[in-house]
Amino acid sequence: MFPNTITLGTVTLTKIREQDYSSEYLFRNDTISWSMKIRHSRTKETATKKSQDRHNVEFTYTIFATSTFEEFTSKVYVVWDFRPNRGNTDSAALTAMLNAFIDNPANITSLVGWES
Repeated sequence: MFPNTITLGTVTLTKIREQDYSSEYLFRNDTISWSMKIRHSRTKETATKKSQDRHNVEFTYTIFATSTFEEFTSKVYVVWDFRPNRGNTDSAALTAMLNAFIDNPANITSLVGWES
């Protein structure tokens, strides 16, 4: 189980909700808020497809409106989708690849510049 607070950089998020295989964390002050949601689910097995475990982490950043600027929100999330017996094995390799990609500022510039 994740703790009641999670510190990421200079922001400490506090757990505000936990139920049904999900948690929500929040940091909020007068000008901004950071939200983190952790969710888990499992797809149903069918005749042609095995069930999958899905793990999702979502970050939302909001800057509140002022007299001169409108409020805006940005969001990023990642989903791990694995067969139940493959999660620990595959997640480390795939997460390392994702981290290597997003840790390169040129890749992020290209990504938000609509390059593919």
